[in-house]
Amino acid sequence: MATILKNVLRFTGLVIGVPTLQPHLLNVDTLGAVTPNLTFPDRGPFIVAVDATNVTVTRVATSPGDTVDVYVEFVYSPSRVFNPAEDPPTEFPFVLQPGGGGGGSAGSSNSLIFRPGSAFVGPTIFGLWADLITRLTALRAASNGGGTYEIGIDDSTISPAVIPAGAYDMAGVTIVGAAPENALAVAEIPEGTTFTNLRKLDGFLEFSVTAGVTNPIADIGAGETFEIGVRTGGTAMRSVAGAVAAINNAAGGSGRTIALGKNSAIGLVGGGSGPTIRHVGLSSLLITADSSSVIEEDALENNVNAFLSYIAIAASAQINQPQGNVNVTSFFIFNSLFPRFTVLARTSAVPNLTENTLGLIDVSGGAVAQSLPEIALAGEHVNEGMSIIMAESSGTAGLTVAPSGADTIDGSALAVSVPAGGALVLVSDGVSNWKTVSIFGGGPIWNVRSGIVADPAPVAVGDLIEADPTGGAFAVTIPAINAANKGRAIIVKNVTASATAITVTATGADTIDTLATFPITAGFVSITLVSDGTSNWNIV
Repeated sequence: MATILKNVLRFTGLVIGVPTLQPHLLNVDTLGAVTPNLTFPDRGPFIVAVDATNVTVTRVATSPGDTVDVYVEFVYSPSRVFNPAEDPPTEFPFVLQPGGGGGGSAGSSNSLIFRPGSAFVGPTIFGLWADLITRLTALRAASNGGGTYEIGIDDSTISPAVIPAGAYDMAGVTIVGAAPENALAVAEIPEGTTFTNLRKLDGFLEFSVTAGVTNPIADIGAGETFEIGVRTGGTAMRSVAGAVAAINNAAGGSGRTIALGKNSAIGLVGGGSGPTIRHVGLSSLLITADSSSVIEEDALENNVNAFLSYIAIAASAQINQPQGNVNVTSFFIFNSLFPRFTVLARTSAVPNLTENTLGLIDVSGGAVAQSLPEIALAGEHVNEGMSIIMAESSGTAGLTVAPSGADTIDGSALAVSVPAGGALVLVSDGVSNWKTVSIFGGGPIWNVRSGIVADPAPVAVGDLIEADPTGGAFAVTIPAINAANKGRAIIVKNVTASATAITVTATGADTIDTLATFPITAGFVSITLVSDGTSNWNIV
């Protein structure tokens, strides 16, 4: 079976054109010094060369700076035959001491493997988790508490690899999948297993919470990021149905981030109703998702005023419905059929709406008027099908959404009202009109126009005309029918007891149930008119 030796060397203080070297420290007891067969820097432009002893880095440009991390890897297959009574072959640890050569410096970087069921007792591979933690503690002491550490999960002997109950400090630690042949390794997290300062999972790893009431991770602070597969991808954090959430953001404070890398996921194993990430309290959480990553069904939970304030979803990522544990007054879950949305939350109007945006407007402090971006601004043509969702996230005050410039909503320049708890889905025609295509929650969307005592023209679809004829008869002229307002409605209501006529009047050659006009001659009577998109308003 192949063994992979790997290390990360940090070079700092690099000078342009001056080669800097330090030992890579990849050594095997039976092979001695080896030359890495895979080497790459985490950024460019840097020139990297290797031999059996050293890594040499030359900086060739001012940008991106004088610091670079270089990953080195050597793959080999132990060929020694031994019986169970003998000591197993030993891979030397990959430890960098502080310092370094030629103007560079390095911190301590260590790789440890947890392979339950094996006979290994270190210093790199461990059959018992307790032995690995003892080794981690010793390495930290040797580095005066510093350094970076990688704990690989290898379940090739016993699967899943169960991390026993206990409280573990994972400061500076990344837990990664380390099964042979790039197979998915499963780390099972039972009740009573908790981690402090753990901020990174990576590689082909499933971090699976199986039971209990104690959240394994509950200390992500304001401004911190928890990474899932950001470096290499293919990582999943999941909770078995009925298990506690893997991450619980119960503490206050904003600016926390869950970052999903390529082909990574958060969600449940086998479905269920419990979340993987729980977010509560008066705080915000940012979730980012790279390409081909998935926020699976019921992966998220939050309650009132716990804002999932931005969700940045890459084009080929997806968020699956339903997210049944997400409170609608805190965050509006959008239809997963839409390809991608960037979610914006503000306590007032959203200033920079762009294509495929979900704008959450908090109107608890009062009514908000929100303007849409111009569909074609300064000659820059926005693609047809650009989608925007405007949602009122809390409160009972009004939210109105208005087109900008010469643009229209359903052919009208008038603003549209969004009721409490409701949402408005708009899709552009790529030229100048926003079409209302869906309504989520909050009931139908009506632009209520009160105190109407004369013809309120121009009238738009979505208007509810509250007419008062007590001062005399008047007409309500409704707009011309076109393809854009097909299926859209207007309501005209006499809001008084007066029987004075309110005459609803069609435009041009349009008709109202084949008539040019339709009178309302009784108190507290209303008619609802629906456009057929061609020439007639149907009274329903």
